[in-house]
Amino acid sequence: MPRNKVKLAFIENNSSRKVSYRKRQKGFLTKARELNTLCDVEIASVIYSPYHNEPIIFPNNDVVTNTFTTFRELSRLEQSKNMMTQENFTKQRIQKMEEKLEKVRKENRVREFTNKMYEMLNGDDIPNGIHVYDLNDLSYVINQNLKEVCEAIKALSTPVLTDVSMPINNHQNNSVSFTQSPALSEMFDWNDDLMNLDWNDLLTLLDETSFDKVDVQDSNRNNDNL
Repeated sequence: MPRNKVKLAFIENNSSRKVSYRKRQKGFLTKARELNTLCDVEIASVIYSPYHNEPIIFPNNDVVTNTFTTFRELSRLEQSKNMMTQENFTKQRIQKMEEKLEKVRKENRVREFTNKMYEMLNGDDIPNGIHVYDLNDLSYVINQNLKEVCEAIKALSTPVLTDVSMPINNHQNNSVSFTQSPALSEMFDWNDDLMNLDWNDLLTLLDETSFDKVDVQDSNRNNDNL
């Protein structure tokens, strides 16, 4: 069964607070002992609480005194380099929660306007009185989806050669390669000069002598010859 997330706030109930203290004090000292043994680091801790007449010292009085003396001999900058106060810790947690909240808001915003885009594709109109910021976000979502569609079309438009084996006899195989048909945008060049011709220019091309030289045979005469 998963553990419930603990709310980081002062426990108002005195008995619950005492139980929580004893449990966490034991866990803290266990972790400190493990860190000291496994990693060979110097650890000193002094715990004052209203539930004990004397402070709890780890690992012993001599080690704690030496560690604190070494710390006091450091410069002010080195002492505060990795120091974490309750105020700084709270500010960091607030900043992380705000960043997480902003990320969730953006994701929900994208989902909202993606659904709006699909509704418009199904025939719905843009709501009256929509704010310009909402239109800007809707335009962003549409452009992102269009970009993904264009990239998919570009990936699928690359020519693919397919080998089809056509056996002629038992001892010979011939392979015929078929290329994929070009896209419509490649078949029709809208910037070509032919697309800009008017009807008079087109008729002039059709009246050229090259079309008069084409031999047209009578179908009835061909049938008589047969």
